[in-house]
Order: sequence, then structure tokens, then C-alpha cells
Amino acid sequence: MVDIYMEQNNAKPVVNSKVYIKVFAYFGLALLVTAVTAFIVSSILFNLMGNADTFYWTYLGITIGSAIAMIVLSLIMSFNYFKTGSKLIIPYILYSISVGCLISGCAFWVDSAYSLGMVFLATALIFFIMCGIGALLGDKIKFVYMILSMFLIGALLLSLVNLFIMPFLFVNEAAWQSVSTIYWISEFLFLAIFCLYIAIDMNRLKKYAENSLTIETNLALFFAMSLYTDFINLFVRLLYIFALARNNN
Repeated sequence: MVDIYMEQNNAKPVVNSKVYIKVFAYFGLALLVTAVTAFIVSSILFNLMGNADTFYWTYLGITIGSAIAMIVLSLIMSFNYFKTGSKLIIPYILYSISVGCLISGCAFWVDSAYSLGMVFLATALIFFIMCGIGALLGDKIKFVYMILSMFLIGALLLSLVNLFIMPFLFVNEAAWQSVSTIYWISEFLFLAIFCLYIAIDMNRLKKYAENSLTIETNLALFFAMSLYTDFINLFVRLLYIFALARNNN
């Protein structure tokens, strides 16, 4: 009905801010739950570092368990977001907790809380820049899909190259120096892919907000989970690149 009214009156679509508020409120909730969970779990792991075996098996169990939980919960969210009501709030919170458990080990990649905070701020800055780009692109988002397809193909090819070359790097330091450039290109290529996904998901949210007066809780949770997952992927990738650069230096 909204689309028909706009076409008849030649009006531009008006974005409903209530949709954004609801989605980003859930987005912020997920980040808060993940941050608290990651802090608690990383503190527990840190206290276990005195016993190498206990630390290893605890960390391994947390990693495997949280990864499986994330897959199951994401499937539950994906197959039920179109239903009315708010039944997905519990899976959404559990998904956020699982992500916090999974990334808790990332705290050991950096040397201080300051470094972790700087990476988080860089992630937030890039995330909201890409959200702005996605919102401004409108129907031109199809070009982002084309670029994303090219980047995915390039990342796959570079990954295959690294896969075949990597076994030789452990026995030949000179070989590592010669292909390190390819490795770094692939890392930043994956980073660009995560950024493009942010723009695409934000564009989808904007299109919905332009054509809907309200949003069901389950659908808002689904949009929030998509953006939240994009944020976490970007944060982990940036943190990994930061750790690699620091170790190389």
C-alpha cells in the first residue's frame, strides 16, 4: 500500500526512523552481551594459563561448543524471522553469548586493553562509514554485488595459491618472503569483502524502512543479527591483521 501511494503521488520514499531505532537497539544489545561474555570468559582463561593442559582443553571445548551453538542458533534465526511475535529474542541473546565465547581468545592476540580498544574503535568507524555508503547507494547497490562477486573470486584464487604454497614456507624462509605480499593482499581482500557485506545489509534495511511503517520483532532481530555478525567479522579480521603486523614488526 505504501508503494502504490508513492507511485500515485510521485513522492520519494520516507524512511521510518522507528525501524532503525528498533534494529540498532537490538544491535547494541548484542554487542553489550558479547563484550560482557568475552570479558568473563577471557578472564577465566587467563586464570587457567598456569596449567597448560587445563587451559588448552578448556579453550578448545569453549571454541568448539560456541561454534556449534552459533551455527545452530543462526539457522534457527534464519528460518523463523518471518514469523510474528518475539520468540527469537532468546536465540538472539544465546547467539550473542556464543560469539562472545568464541572471540574470547582474541584478547590474547594483543598486548594491552588499549590495543583492543583501538581496534574496536577502528571497527566502529569503518562499520558506520560502510552503513552510510550502503544507505546512500539506493538501487545502485547492484554494483556492490558485482564488486563483491569479483572480490570473492579473487579471494578464492588467492586462498588456493596460499594453500599450495604454504607447506613449502615452513622449510624455506626465503619462500615466505617472496609470497608474503600475496598473503597480505588476500587478508585485505577478505577485509574488503566484510565491508561490502555491511553496505549490502544496511541497504536492505533502508529499503525495508522506506516501505514499512513498523517492523516485527523477529524481523528486527534478523536485521540486527546480520549487521551484528558483519561487525564481529570485521572486528576479528582487523584484530587479526593488527596482531600479524605487530608480530612481524
